[in-house]
Amino acid sequence: MYDCLLKGATLIDPAQGIAGVCDVAITAGKIAAVDADIPAQNAGVVYPLAGKIVTPGLIDAHCHPALHFGDHAVHPDDAGVDAGVLLANDAGSAGAANFKTLRQMYHGRVKTELTYFLNFASAGLIHAPEIRAFTDVDIKLIKSTVESNRDVIKGLKVRVLDPLLSIPADIVQRAVGTAADLGLPLMVHVGDFRPRTANDPLDAFSRGVVRRLRKGDIISHYMTWRPGGMVLPDGQIFPELQEAKERGVILDSSHGKNNFSFKVAEVLLANGLGPDIISTDLSSMGVHCVQSLLVTMSKFIALGMPLAEVVAATTSRAAQALGIADAWGSLQPGRDANISIIEQVAGDFDFFDGVAGNHRKGTCLLEPRLVMRKGEFLPCRSYYHLAHEA
Repeated sequence: MYDCLLKGATLIDPAQGIAGVCDVAITAGKIAAVDADIPAQNAGVVYPLAGKIVTPGLIDAHCHPALHFGDHAVHPDDAGVDAGVLLANDAGSAGAANFKTLRQMYHGRVKTELTYFLNFASAGLIHAPEIRAFTDVDIKLIKSTVESNRDVIKGLKVRVLDPLLSIPADIVQRAVGTAADLGLPLMVHVGDFRPRTANDPLDAFSRGVVRRLRKGDIISHYMTWRPGGMVLPDGQIFPELQEAKERGVILDSSHGKNNFSFKVAEVLLANGLGPDIISTDLSSMGVHCVQSLLVTMSKFIALGMPLAEVVAATTSRAAQALGIADAWGSLQPGRDANISIIEQVAGDFDFFDGVAGNHRKGTCLLEPRLVMRKGEFLPCRSYYHLAHEA
């Protein structure tokens, strides 16, 4: 006898190749069975979910769930469980000098599961730009911090901004090497926050950075129009991006307020360079345009991505990018019952990409209805609204 049964929903579990009506049985907080038609009498409680979509617990692989730690962050549960997301990965809010503080603030104290990419700068994002000289980096401390927190630190993060061009030390190569030594991926932010110029020096620098990335490393904000991005205003895509994709470098949409453009996204999607992972880069600055992971997923459906691909980019592929695919990203029997229950709502929806200033219409909005965390149901709510900021 199962404890409970989720019955009649459309199950989308890309890791198992499932996309259709399927039942999920849960016992003792674990997935007990997944089958096309599990008899209702075999469960203590049956939850009829016809018309709903069940997915493995959604993962936001790049956000800033670090409210009060830095200037621009959100509460973990606003990025996570309250918005239908079971796991939120902090993308570099803390560095080695202050990671312990961030971990103690929230880890295990909120409803949302948290993992972290450690900023290559010692102080993280406390004072941006965070790397102005090599003295802002302490590789020995980075390594000791990672080794003491292997359970939650899943990668390193470095932002490729203008100050790196004038530092004699090769910061990026040090970051790549340190990540390799630790057996972790390196997440690289491309795109600065100023206007792009003709033959922009940051473009050339960024292309060189992308050439050095390894399989499993991550390019964040690759859909930016900013200097250092991989797409020029005329639609030209730098060849380094395609080459990186072919090497197994992961492309991260990382929406945010300042580095995502519908126009650039359309160019990349038309050229077969869709995102491997869809993430929000959610911070306090971007709440009004990003809103939530499910709203961000809805934007990619509006851009033409199939629903199953969008779910893969926020479940199985996100779990692989974070190195947690042994526990997350699928509803395989025996795993913790971490489940998102969502609904595909039809209507006339307006989507906005932030500072880039572009709107797109969509006829589908993915809305959170309920989450299950280790077998326990928790409420969630919609974050979609029309009050945008430029």
